[in-house]
Amino acid sequence: VQEFRDFDFMSPWEGARYVLPGDEKAGEG
Repeated sequence: VQEFRDFDFMSPWEGARYVLPGDEKAGEG
């Protein structure tokens, strides 16, 4: 799970999409 969190920083539009659905809006917007 921690690996995904690190990926969130590299690809917020992909990592956050699976890790935090709330960030999904930031990636789409």
